[in-house]
Amino acid sequence: MAALGYSGMPIVQMARAIESSLKSGKADDANPSLRKVLTFRDGGWSLIGSVSEPLAVTCVDGRWFVREGTHRAVAMALLGEQVLEAIDFESGELQ
Repeated sequence: MAALGYSGMPIVQMARAIESSLKSGKADDANPSLRKVLTFRDGGWSLIGSVSEPLAVTCVDGRWFVREGTHRAVAMALLGEQVLEAIDFESGELQ
């Protein structure tokens, strides 16, 4: 299967691309994934923090990938967060 859209792109880069498309008016606001990211962004830290599932990440060849909570992670980047606190998906240890 070919990579689609933002697959493999760093979260901060994803957030910049989304922010740019929103500013230029080229964002696909009918896209359910974008709507979910914007709901978290607009709801702010209280909404992001209210989700009971932790952010979960996996390290592959020295690169970290978000496995659970991607929409929240992108919203956090849109809100200016530079660091994610997450658990390692495979080990369940706090990172």
